Amino acid sequence: MENNDNYRFYNKFPIEEFVKYSESAGLDTCVDLDLIRSKIELFNSESILEIGAGFGRVIQYLLKNKFQGKITAIERNPIFYAHLANEYGHAVTLHKIDVKELTNELTVDVILFLWAGMEEFNAEELKNLLSIFKRILKEDGCIFMDCVPWDSDVSNSNSDEVNGQYSKIIYNDEIYLAFTPTEEEFVQWAHKAGFSDIEILPYTTTTNRKRLMYKIKN
Repeated sequence: MENNDNYRFYNKFPIEEFVKYSESAGLDTCVDLDLIRSKIELFNSESILEIGAGFGRVIQYLLKNKFQGKITAIERNPIFYAHLANEYGHAVTLHKIDVKELTNELTVDVILFLWAGMEEFNAEELKNLLSIFKRILKEDGCIFMDCVPWDSDVSNSNSDEVNGQYSKIIYNDEIYLAFTPTEEEFVQWAHKAGFSDIEILPYTTTTNRKRLMYKIKN
């Protein structure tokens, strides 16, 4: 699988269903962001970049809690992008681009790549993304990426099928494909990309789903 395989799925997946998935995943109350705030002074950051902003769950959290820095979000799906522009375009900087198109012109203090974001990329794509993030992250910056543990079964995710590190969701005949690296693999890739400080933070969502948050620093 590769990231582009899921493009059609998102074009057929209503925002309302995406919201429901966040509720069943136990992430609608943003326990992941609460975890991040317990680890760093997130709201003291000058700039935050969210990768794959979806329906605006993270943006809404940041604005509701009165984050005063600059929020930049990227979202390539035209349906989600239009929704974000309508709801939050007055308060954040939005870019309708693929994450692989990020350039060195943008530098940020914090990168947030949450929920299932990193699971939508294969091993080689994840390695490439880590190199991109290394280039745009400020020296004292921090990245947060999270996923389910690689050996999760269907009871610990929204997936319809799980086969080792690979899983899928089927919606109206469209298929969403996911890949989850082992902790050892991901830490090795992060080190190879030039990061020296990687911390794994296990946490549990409000619906008792087990997840892993990677905190990555230079």
